[in-house]
Amino acid sequence: MDAGNKSEKKMEARRYQLELLNYVMDRNAIIYLPTGAGKTYVAIMALKRFSHQMQDTIENGGKRAIFMCNTVELARQQALELKRCTNLKIGFYVGERDVDNWSRKKWDEEIKSNQILVGTAQIFVDIVSQNYIKITDLSVVVIDECHHATKSHPMHAFMSHFQKVTDKSKLPRVIGLTGVLLKGNKLVKILEELESLEATFRGNIVTVSSIEEYRNVMLYSTKPTEKLITFTSVTHNFRLAETIKQLIDECCVVVDKWNLGTIPTKQTKNLGGLREPNKKNFLKNLLKDFLYQMGEFGLYASAIAIMSPIIEFEVKKRQAETMALRNLYRYVITVCEKIRHMLIKELKDEDSDPDTACHTLDIILNFSTPKMRTLLLLIKDLFSNKNPSEIHCLIFVERRYTAKCIYYVLQKFIEVEPSLSNVLLPQFMVGRNSIMPSIESILDQKWNKSVIDSFRTGECNLLVCSNVLEEGIDVQACNYVFAYDPLKTFNSYVQTKGRARSSDSIYAIFAPKLDEVKVVSQIKKYQDAHKTIQEFLIGRILDRDDPKEEAIAEQFIDAIPPFVIPSGACLLAVGALPLLHRYCQLLPTDAFGYAMPWFTLHPPTEKGISISLQMPLQSTVKETITGDPFPTAKLAKVSAAFKVCKILYEQGELNERLLPVTKRECVEKVSEELFQHWEKHNDKVTSKTAGKQQRRLYNRKYPNELRNAIPQLNEVCYAFEIKAQPLFEIDKYTEHIVNLLQTNCNYAILTRKRLPPLAEMPLFMNQGKLSVKITQKPLEVKFTNEQELQLLSKFHLMIFRDLLECWKSFFVLDQRNQENSYLIVPINEGKIDWELVKNFQRLPLQRKYSVSERQKKVYKPEDYIGKVVNKWYSGRDNQRFVVTNVLTNLTPLSPFDNNDFSNYVDFIDCKYKNEVGCVVQKNQFMLEVRALTSRRNFFINAVGKASKSHRTNSAIRLIPELCHNFMYPGDLWLKALLLPSILHRVHFMLHAEELRCRVNRFLNIIDEAYQPKALTIDESLARAVDLDGNAIEEPEALTHPSYPTNRITGCYQELEFIGDAILDFLVSCYIFERYRHMTPGMLTDMRSALVNNITLGCVCVRHRFHLFLLAENNVLAESIKNFDKYQEKQNYYVTDQVHILMEENILTENENEGSTYNISANVDVPKALGDILEALIAAVYLDSRDLRTTWHVIYRLLEKEFNQFAHHVPIDAVRQLNDHKYANPKYSDPIMDNETCLVKCQFTCLDKSVEVNGFGLNGKQAKKAAAKHALQILAKRAS
Repeated sequence: MDAGNKSEKKMEARRYQLELLNYVMDRNAIIYLPTGAGKTYVAIMALKRFSHQMQDTIENGGKRAIFMCNTVELARQQALELKRCTNLKIGFYVGERDVDNWSRKKWDEEIKSNQILVGTAQIFVDIVSQNYIKITDLSVVVIDECHHATKSHPMHAFMSHFQKVTDKSKLPRVIGLTGVLLKGNKLVKILEELESLEATFRGNIVTVSSIEEYRNVMLYSTKPTEKLITFTSVTHNFRLAETIKQLIDECCVVVDKWNLGTIPTKQTKNLGGLREPNKKNFLKNLLKDFLYQMGEFGLYASAIAIMSPIIEFEVKKRQAETMALRNLYRYVITVCEKIRHMLIKELKDEDSDPDTACHTLDIILNFSTPKMRTLLLLIKDLFSNKNPSEIHCLIFVERRYTAKCIYYVLQKFIEVEPSLSNVLLPQFMVGRNSIMPSIESILDQKWNKSVIDSFRTGECNLLVCSNVLEEGIDVQACNYVFAYDPLKTFNSYVQTKGRARSSDSIYAIFAPKLDEVKVVSQIKKYQDAHKTIQEFLIGRILDRDDPKEEAIAEQFIDAIPPFVIPSGACLLAVGALPLLHRYCQLLPTDAFGYAMPWFTLHPPTEKGISISLQMPLQSTVKETITGDPFPTAKLAKVSAAFKVCKILYEQGELNERLLPVTKRECVEKVSEELFQHWEKHNDKVTSKTAGKQQRRLYNRKYPNELRNAIPQLNEVCYAFEIKAQPLFEIDKYTEHIVNLLQTNCNYAILTRKRLPPLAEMPLFMNQGKLSVKITQKPLEVKFTNEQELQLLSKFHLMIFRDLLECWKSFFVLDQRNQENSYLIVPINEGKIDWELVKNFQRLPLQRKYSVSERQKKVYKPEDYIGKVVNKWYSGRDNQRFVVTNVLTNLTPLSPFDNNDFSNYVDFIDCKYKNEVGCVVQKNQFMLEVRALTSRRNFFINAVGKASKSHRTNSAIRLIPELCHNFMYPGDLWLKALLLPSILHRVHFMLHAEELRCRVNRFLNIIDEAYQPKALTIDESLARAVDLDGNAIEEPEALTHPSYPTNRITGCYQELEFIGDAILDFLVSCYIFERYRHMTPGMLTDMRSALVNNITLGCVCVRHRFHLFLLAENNVLAESIKNFDKYQEKQNYYVTDQVHILMEENILTENENEGSTYNISANVDVPKALGDILEALIAAVYLDSRDLRTTWHVIYRLLEKEFNQFAHHVPIDAVRQLNDHKYANPKYSDPIMDNETCLVKCQFTCLDKSVEVNGFGLNGKQAKKAAAKHALQILAKRAS
């Protein structure tokens, strides 16, 4: 069965296509046909004929096909074409899909589920080299634009894998596609180049069989009328142009001299010297590009073109890491703005004219170069008053900015030229500026796609483009193609000309009159070469043997033999450098450095050129590796990299796929030795269990005591009462909670099985800590009728469905009596409260009450005291209040709580008139209520986070007629909120008890008098880790990873790790012994304050250790310098201001309003400073091997902080502000802008609302900055 028949297009193959198809079904071939002649269709038909081999998976004897392309855009186009023309499963693979980081499992799934793999060449080289798929697993390989397969190209590297297959009969069919054959300008030895290409692809170049057939091909292909458009080289020399050139030259000199600080050194490509800093190169290149645009297009286009560098520089300025770099961008932007104003002034007739006055036909033509003017006039001559649908024009240019510049000039020209304004619809598209994935490249890709779509649909009919459209990308047949810039290669000539496929199409080449003879001669050479190739190939389809194995082997002579490991993975010489750089990128480093190999070029000898290689400090390869001598520096560099890759594999730094070992693989290796016994429980140490996309699935086991435990008729059942005792102080804020918890009404766990003694457990409300006990002596009951059990079951359901609202609409009550089978029942004075059970089989549904209902209703105080109510008018249906007092001395007409409203009726009329209408009974009593918490999780100690900020306003007054009364007792409602947390704890405590009993039985221990101890919450003394820090590596204790020169020791990473542990241990021991009067919480706060990054950074600069840091990174140097200056002003103390670097207070016009624009930003405390101190502590310990000596050093370094913090333990700024009695802070959500985060904080100060703005690198830092600023304002105004 042919798998490719379902969805193919209604296309009929031409005769020459069928001849080529029959040929490639028998042997390898390179199909050479002109652009538009349908060579891709031949490949698709071949794939469909081979599809019977792709039905099964490779494991079951099936095969796979590869469709290899040279560019991402071409790969995307071919994947879509294959999906349209076949029903085969297509996989698409390019770098932007992060395929480089795919696992073996992911690749296996892709190869198994897809029959044709479409992608770029390097992807397929990698998966074959890493042994994800074998060459013999392939049925057919199609290589589009195969003329690129030169020695260093990935296509050539892919074909080299064919040499490693001993049984050549198992090799896949190879089909090359091209319309050029020659790459670049190799016009001298054409036949040798063609034979080399044939040997590379192990097949002949084939085309049509006769001249007649070739003419038939040309009917479907391209044969435009070629025109040479010449323009004069004589141009008007504007004085302004020279002034601008001089201004830019001066600017470049300033850029060269600008001090950017210490910048990591980089080598030139040939290792002949050091590269100029990239930042400066970027600036100068853009300025030079602008000069090029000015010379090419004239002053009018320059006024548009200057905006491009201004925008680029502005973006880079916002991203600048240092102040020096930011100031450099500011300077260059100022120069560019000056140039722009000079250009606009030159173009305008009068200075008073608006800027739009320079967009006239005369100004455009007069201030354009002859070349630009020639293009504009040619467009006018060809397209004036034409039908837009008859125009399909492409203008090819060499540079990205040229395409944009011509587009904008054309746009203005078309607007002011009446004969073109309704005719031409221009657009532009350019290639990618970088091979690295980025936001810019994604936007470019989306823009290009939309432009191509609009060109295909006729929404635009004139497209200015760079070489992105030269090769492969399919657009509709064009009738006008202009080569605006010089055609530098044979490829460019053939590919651009190939776009003019329409009948009577025009192909125009622009050239200066002075170069007319030279250009004509060059074009003649191109035409002759094209003709020579066609004449040589026509008729060769059947009468040539395939290339000999000797000729093929000559194409794949390896100067450096491949490195093959037992797993089958293979490292080719061409892959050594990319692999080495990939390994370096994965080495741990901080925000101020990066890891890169360092090459050293040695003087040439008789044997050739040799290069030595030094790996980064973080690498396991410490020695210098020297490669073998080779004739060229390029090969010598590869040799050194290749040797290092082999060493890395031997040291275990590369895995069995010859890829850098990941953290996950490291953990897996350790787990095989230490946690092998976990596998029988299906628990893998390396399994990823976090994140929304991940679920950890395991069988939950339920305690035996809660299985099959539903009470039965005529059986003794046990009700274990749950009692909660508050452990916090009683005050006005906590009094109502204490009263509610200490009533005699409780809940009980009703079960037919006895529970073992269970430990007393702690829970935490906002008010403080609770102690919860499950009584050991249960209430024994026996049920004699089914009705009682039904009532208890429905009450149990009501608790979880109506009161706790944890019930979903699709839930049903489990009647199976299996796991978790027990009931929750109310207990009053040691007995089941049957009255409550009967009254609350369902909780009364909350609803709104009409005016007429409220007029008839009689409100009684006894119906409300101690009950739970809700404000039915507020729109907050889940808010609950407990009535703590009935205020019979107040009415709705009594004065309101504050002066904003005269009384409670006035408040309701103002705020809720639409919902309520009016208060009907104005003489009714008032209710004093307290809000019940909406929390369901009481495991977390939330004391201080919310409670204290609400102490002063926790009592609320409500009008009875505006409340829905649930009639449910408030004490039992509050205790019901605790049930989910309590039952969760009981579940695991029963498991723990079962485990204890099993251990005792195993050890033959009899402990009948066992009583469990109360559960304790582990308040660890572990150091509060700085979440914003990075793992750091670095004489050794002072060497940062960005400093590659120190090869004697290494970087400070290992020492910092040891020092961190020693410092934590010794400081914890000291404060525990020294400050016995402190609570555990205070000890934790003090220890965290002493060993955090900020304190250690302050100590480091106070003792001037930072001056000895070896680093080559200006961002780090500037960051340390700024912090040192700031600390110098603070006399090197860890002051309250240490978190604030910059403050601005801008008062509003009316200060009485209380609002200000307060700005605060967190100090950037480089983590490297704290790491230096920890590394030095480790060095002291390793030298002395004595903790006492080490402690003496630590104490002398931190003595000031010990004394300072002993009297005043630092507390986190956010926590301090939350604990402030009257501040009541409210924080906004973080807002990110250019890697800077903003958090607003609104708080109350002296009865006024004040707002401050905190900035930082992340939300946590920004929030802390805002809180710190708020505390400063509170302190100032309080004094």
